[in-house]
Amino acid sequence: VGAGDAMVAGLTVGLVRGWGLTRCVQLGIAAATAKLQTPGTSAYESAEVQRYFAALSAEREFSIRNLR
Repeated sequence: VGAGDAMVAGLTVGLVRGWGLTRCVQLGIAAATAKLQTPGTSAYESAEVQRYFAALSAEREFSIRNLR
């Protein structure tokens, strides 16, 4: 399983849970990041996904308006 598979898995879990798109994407990014931090084809830990997800959820939503 690679980072792309992990991203899709995170998105799917969020969709099944009925989350909004932003939150689903954040979970997908968290899962992909956890996979990228894990050597080889080893499985990543759900605690790592939760840690990255919490960090992403705490960030302010990006907007082009914020660049002005």
